[in-house]
Amino acid sequence: MIIEPYGIWIGSNCDTEQLLGFSEIEPIESYTFMSNEESCIPVFPMVPVASLTPQQRLTAVLSHALKDNDVDWHSAPVVILLPQFGVIDQSLLPDLYHHICEAIPSLSSHPSCFLYPYGRCAMLLAWQRIEALLEAHSHVWILAVGCDERLCQPLMPVEVVEPSPESGIIATDCVILAKASAASEGLQREWFSYEALTRDKANYDAHAAVSALFSRYQHACSLPISQFYAPYTDEEGCRDEWILAYQYLDRAVDKYTRFIMNGARVGELGACSGLYNVLHLYERYRRGDFRYHSFQLESSELLYRGAALYSWQPY
Repeated sequence: MIIEPYGIWIGSNCDTEQLLGFSEIEPIESYTFMSNEESCIPVFPMVPVASLTPQQRLTAVLSHALKDNDVDWHSAPVVILLPQFGVIDQSLLPDLYHHICEAIPSLSSHPSCFLYPYGRCAMLLAWQRIEALLEAHSHVWILAVGCDERLCQPLMPVEVVEPSPESGIIATDCVILAKASAASEGLQREWFSYEALTRDKANYDAHAAVSALFSRYQHACSLPISQFYAPYTDEEGCRDEWILAYQYLDRAVDKYTRFIMNGARVGELGACSGLYNVLHLYERYRRGDFRYHSFQLESSELLYRGAALYSWQPY
């Protein structure tokens, strides 16, 4: 598969090379601090911080990022990766789609748009749909949008010289547009699985979910992992989930396994996280920086834990 970035917008930065880490300049070095009555938050917004609903901010962020982009949306199906706004309810999707069409009016008449409102896990959960669509279409548009809900509240600028651990991960607005095309060479998805923390699993914690994913991987293929894309958030529980479960990958990892946690560089990308990581590893395979297998773990904010394994063909 070929998957090309058509645009990456994180905060006020739209330099794809820099944002994917092919520059000595840190992509979000110009973030600032803002505060509410409770805390001081590092922020990298795309549009002014204001009292908006998350859906309204999503529209504003999409409109800003794509205002000068001449995309032929009707040339292919569109898969849209979105934040998880509370409990996933299919009856709420038309209203969510309305907010997207406010920013991209041509999508209102598009015959093949597919919404994946699953936060950080959206890309992994959309893979099967993307691959199925590519059996009938030359390419598929993948659009991801993340807007940190911390930016949907009144915040005042403050001067902070040094960030502290209590500040948390940088709150960002993010939009990514990519084009996926079928090809015998390039990125290959070798394996995928997910776990859902549903009501019938009331006593099933997230650590057990990630442990189940890792155990399933070892049982299914247990191929050696050269690159491990791990979640990076300011949620201590999210970090502990995979660290405590890491022992279940003992036959697939070793001291040479490389860990990549992109959240440390680009902030909280939300629903853009999965697609960003795929583009990050794709470009490194393409340029010869990566070899062998890459493992991607994503933890959604509320419900899903997903993992996928990739390789590059030909080696």
